[in-house]
Amino acid sequence: MINIGISMDLAQRRVKKILGPFSVFVLSLFALIIFFSTVSFSTLSETFVFAQQLPRIINFCVLALALFSLLFPKTPRQIFFWILILAIVCINYYYTRNLSNFGKTLLIGLSMASLRQDFFRILKYHCFALLAGILLVVGLSIFGKLPISGSNSSVLFSSYQNIVYCFGFSHPNILGALMTMFSIEFSVCFLKNHAKQSALILVIAIILDGLIGANTAMVGALLYSVLIFFFQNKVISKIIYNITLTLPALIAGFALYLASVPGSAIFEWFNQHIESRPSLWNYYLLRFPPKVFEQKILMSLDSVSNFYGNGSFDGAYIYYLIYFGVIGLLALIVMLMAIDATAEKTHSNILFAVFISLVAMSFSETLYFLYFANAFIFLLFFYQLGIEERSILTTQKKIYLGKNAN
Repeated sequence: MINIGISMDLAQRRVKKILGPFSVFVLSLFALIIFFSTVSFSTLSETFVFAQQLPRIINFCVLALALFSLLFPKTPRQIFFWILILAIVCINYYYTRNLSNFGKTLLIGLSMASLRQDFFRILKYHCFALLAGILLVVGLSIFGKLPISGSNSSVLFSSYQNIVYCFGFSHPNILGALMTMFSIEFSVCFLKNHAKQSALILVIAIILDGLIGANTAMVGALLYSVLIFFFQNKVISKIIYNITLTLPALIAGFALYLASVPGSAIFEWFNQHIESRPSLWNYYLLRFPPKVFEQKILMSLDSVSNFYGNGSFDGAYIYYLIYFGVIGLLALIVMLMAIDATAEKTHSNILFAVFISLVAMSFSETLYFLYFANAFIFLLFFYQLGIEERSILTTQKKIYLGKNAN
């Protein structure tokens, strides 16, 4: 149980000694959560009745992981983190009666970091669980079990086709985002020792994203590829890191500003080039004023609706603010900043490239900040550990694809 006042070194030794035999179990449970979550984000539940139970199974697995990790010794610093985050999760649940994706992100990140798992080992499990989910959904669509193409609307009798089936997913942007994040995670894990395979996967992701029309995903993967090539063998100065550290807050502020000036020249320019996102942001901000914590947003989409865009809504900064409240937006900004700060502390140019790419992609898309699509958001939760231990667990070691793989 939690032992208040336990030293960092003692906590570290006790956790490693107790967790040793359970390490594979913890990582496997984590991978199972990512796999089920990826699959549940497809059209599987429209075809198979049993798939409708996946959200409950995912919630059970997340709570089991959190409870398991809660039983291990904690330092005072960790106790503070746990109390703060559990309070946020409980308050959000009180308002919505639902364990949201934001709540799952907090619990998973808190649990995995407190169990002192190496971040890049977590990343590798996340990467292959994500791939398994993508392959299962795409495979089922190829064999005719899920819709491979076509369009539909979530609103009866509406001419607005906000569902565009794409290899088992309900929109090309979803499949594109998942492929891009897999290619980025794979390259972070294996680029140093498997450069050709990493480059090939990135190229394939860029091409496939372009073919299915997932433009943000394609641009994001291309931007990431250019950045890792540009920063190869370069030393990034502390000044650059400090300047870019402000980017998430600046872009979030710009998105809010853009949503508040409908009809202006800058609004119309962005509206034209990022598929009317500013119009959507303006509409939903006016209809659902942000709260401090999460709010339950009810949209009746079973008949002709007056909701602008028929419920389609993207852009992580505005989405997090409306759905998860001011706390959610602040958490999103801090999660991004943690990636940049970790890149600086560990001298990782590749993590810096990830940070810049995510900041850019999240401007117009939300999926990049859902826990099953992006493992890098878990870096924030390693700050519950001491500086030395955090540095060890977030510094990349050599990772191989073959016999030497962890």
